[in-house]
Amino acid sequence: MPCDTNKDGRDISQRLLRRLVERSEVTTVSETFAALETNSDRVNLALDLLKENAVFPQFLVDGKSSELSVEYRQKGNQAFKRKLSVEALEFYTKSILFSPGSSENLALAYANRSAVLFENRLYEECIADINRALKSGYPEKLKAKIETRMEKAKSLKPAQFKVEFCTPAPNISKEFENSRIQCASSAIAIKNSPSQGRHVVATRDIDPGEILAVETPFCSFLVDDFYTNCHQCLKLCYNLVPCEWCTQALFCSEECENLALKYHAYECPILKSLKSLRMGKLELLPMRIALLVGDGVPNPVENDEVYRSDRYAEIHGLVSNTTSRTVADLFKRAVNAAVIYHLVENHSKFFILKSSNVRNVFKELVLLHMQTGPCNFHQITQPCFGGDLTDKEIGAGAFSFLSLFNHSCSPNVSRYCHQTTIVIVAIDSIKTDEQCYDNYGFHHAVMKRSDRQSQLRSQYFFDCRCVACEQDFPLYEYLPVLRGSVQLSQSDMKKLHKCDTREARRILNETLPKIKTLGAEKPNKNLAELQEVVKRCYSIFTTIKRPF
Repeated sequence: MPCDTNKDGRDISQRLLRRLVERSEVTTVSETFAALETNSDRVNLALDLLKENAVFPQFLVDGKSSELSVEYRQKGNQAFKRKLSVEALEFYTKSILFSPGSSENLALAYANRSAVLFENRLYEECIADINRALKSGYPEKLKAKIETRMEKAKSLKPAQFKVEFCTPAPNISKEFENSRIQCASSAIAIKNSPSQGRHVVATRDIDPGEILAVETPFCSFLVDDFYTNCHQCLKLCYNLVPCEWCTQALFCSEECENLALKYHAYECPILKSLKSLRMGKLELLPMRIALLVGDGVPNPVENDEVYRSDRYAEIHGLVSNTTSRTVADLFKRAVNAAVIYHLVENHSKFFILKSSNVRNVFKELVLLHMQTGPCNFHQITQPCFGGDLTDKEIGAGAFSFLSLFNHSCSPNVSRYCHQTTIVIVAIDSIKTDEQCYDNYGFHHAVMKRSDRQSQLRSQYFFDCRCVACEQDFPLYEYLPVLRGSVQLSQSDMKKLHKCDTREARRILNETLPKIKTLGAEKPNKNLAELQEVVKRCYSIFTTIKRPF
C-alpha cells in the first residue's frame, strides 16, 4: 500500500481529512460514521478510508546501529571526563541500547557505564555491568582494568548507595482490609446512583491522614525518563538492559523483560513508527491493554463480585462517554486506532498467534480505551528536584478503582505515587456516608469557576456541582483567614523545603489534628494551607534517594 510521506504534518487524521475535502466527501463520510454503533465498525471504516486515500503512515524499521552506539559512547566519555555523571550515564545507556547484541561495542559501553556507577557508589550495579561486559566479548587486552574495578566494587559493597524511597509504600493492614474492594480500606465502599454514577463513600467517620486505598494499575506505560526507568515496572534504575531487537525499551531486570513479553513481543517492531506519529499515552496505553487482553473480553462485573484492580473486567467497564463525543473527536480516535491496527497486523505476529475473533476484538478495545483513557487513566509521577520538590509525570496507568472517585474542586482526598502504586489519603474529615472526592487537576484555589467548569465539561463531559462551584469559593489570595487559627511556622516551612523525612513526619503528625478543627468553616485559607502541607509531606515520603 503506498504511503503518504507529506512533510507538513504527522497527524494522519488531518491528512485524511484534507483528502476527503479535496474529494468533497466530508459530509457523506461524517453521516456514515455517525450512524455506526460499534467501535470495531468505526475502525473498519477508518481503515477503508486510509486505504482508499493512500494515507497510511510510513513504517520505520527499528534496529540497532553500531555507528550511533559508538557516537553515544564517545559523548559519554566526554561527559565522564568532565565529571558530568547524569549526562555520561545517559549517553552510555543510549550506547548500550543502540549497540548490536553480544558485540565488542556493547561490551565497551557496559564497561564504561560501570565506571560511572562505581564513582557514584552504585557498586552492585557496577558489578552487574562488568559481568555483562565480560559476557558480551570485552577485549582480552582491557580485561585487567575492569576486573580490578570489580574487585574494588565487591570490597566496597557495604558502602553501597541504596536507590530507594525515603519511606516504604504503605499498605492496608489485614485488620482494615475491604472485603468488597481488593485495594481499599473497609472505611469506604462503592455506591451507584443515577446522578453520581459509581462513586466512593465513607462507611464510617474518616480522619485526615487515613490511607483509604493502595492500588497498582492493571497496566501502565512509561512516557518519560526512558534511559533511567524500566519499560515494564517504571522503576528508577541506573543500569538498565536493552530489548535485544528494538531501541524503544530498557528493563531493570530479566524478570521485567520476561513479564513484558506478553505485550512487547508485538509492540517491539512498531513503537518507533507510532512514536514518530506523536502517539503518546492516550494511544499507546490502549494498544498495550488490547495486546494483553487478546480475545478475552469479559462479562460485566456483577454487584456481588469483589471489585479487583488486577482484573481486566473492571477496566473494561469504565465510562467512555462515547455518546457525548463529537463526530470529529470520535473520528480522529478511530483513525489513530486504525493506524495502530494496520501496524500490528502488518508488522507484528500478534494476529498470527491469536484466534480469528481477535481482530475485531482488538479494534474494539483500542478505540474503547482511547475513549476511557482521557477520563480514567491516571498520571504516575516521580518526585524530582529543580530548586524545589515537584512531581514529574513519568508514566500513565489504568487504575480501575481510582477511576471511581468523583471530582470536587475542593477535594477531601489526595493521591501520591510509590513507583506505579498510587495511594489515596484523606486530607479532610469525611463523615459517614459522605462522598470521597478526588481532584482532577482543577482546584478552586488556583482556577476560576468558569475556567474549571469549561475544562471539566470539555474533557470529562459533566457540569461540576461540587460545593466549591455551587458556592463559588474564591481563589487562594481571596480566601478568608480564620483568626486565632493555627498555621505552619516559618521554621517548619524551611524544614519542609529541605525535604527532611523525619521532620516531615513530625510536621504531618502535628498538622492532621489541626485540619479536623478547620473544616467546619469552609472555605478558609488556613485549611487550604495545611492541606498543602500534608501534600508536601507525602511528596517528601515518596522522594527517591539518588546518588546524583
